[in-house]
Amino acid sequence: MRCYLPLSKSEFAHFIESSQMQCEILYVPTPTLALKYGVSDEEETEYAALELARTDAESIKKPVIVAFELSEVSIASGSEIKAGVVTGKYSIRNPDVIALYLIYGADDELEWYDASESAICLAKIGE
Repeated sequence: MRCYLPLSKSEFAHFIESSQMQCEILYVPTPTLALKYGVSDEEETEYAALELARTDAESIKKPVIVAFELSEVSIASGSEIKAGVVTGKYSIRNPDVIALYLIYGADDELEWYDASESAICLAKIGE
């Protein structure tokens, strides 16, 4: 299942260096999120989860969102604290990463990077 995790520049740098990290909150395309936004398509629900992650990331000043895949079993081990937000103990490894998104401003589009471009993405944070 696609998941999203907002990170600060230092958290992202640590993730790149160690190739793994632990986290407790994820943004995921849950059925509750689909109902809240009135969407039924999986891709639309993933986009809703990404936008939810973006909104929260902007409010807590975390300029990068890491998109990755985790098994539904891993996700189900946690609990949904609000639509599209789950809490639990999750482990993310570099091979799980699918894409990276940079946030420049509330009115700007997210800037997409391939997972292999993490160093480039890190260098652009704060430009």
